[in-house]
Amino acid sequence: MEIAGFIKELLINYDCVIIPGFGAFTGSYKPAEFDETRESILPPSKEISFSGKLKNNDNLLVGWIARKENISHFGALKIVEEFRENIQYRIEKHEAVILEGLGTLSVNKKNEIVFVQEKNINLLADSYGLGVTPLEPEREPANGLTETISHEGRKKNKTWVLFLLIPVAAGAVFVYLNFFYNSKNQNMPPPIIEKELP
Repeated sequence: MEIAGFIKELLINYDCVIIPGFGAFTGSYKPAEFDETRESILPPSKEISFSGKLKNNDNLLVGWIARKENISHFGALKIVEEFRENIQYRIEKHEAVILEGLGTLSVNKKNEIVFVQEKNINLLADSYGLGVTPLEPEREPANGLTETISHEGRKKNKTWVLFLLIPVAAGAVFVYLNFFYNSKNQNMPPPIIEKELP
């Protein structure tokens, strides 16, 4: 049974999942950002961190495992305790513990447990289905001729947009002036026609 998978499932809907007696994984909102190396926009995500201070059993993980595996609460608690003992043993030996689909737990020089989130993992439910958005359309690697054609194509597209905007702007000016002129004439009193005396 892969406990990391259960933790991952819970982190999609909750911001804190505690491994009783060991620590907690917490999630915080991370807004969309620009990735300079890939020249693309990364969608909003949930940044996962680890805290060794939260150790009390809140029954979230144990209850989830009991429901998913259709076992007793006590049986689920034993599974979580075995998982915790295994991680603690490996951490004490300064081994890196890989939690599939989450990241890696290890010990730093200060003998503190640190967590590094796995790349390309997005546990934010609101961003489900959103991927990386490239800023430039992908081009097939080819000779300079293909690239030149695509640049010329872009210039032509911009020129056509300008040709379309000119008549629209002229029409808007015509409608405005026509409306302004008619409304101005309606507000004026009718002209006085003087009759010539015989």
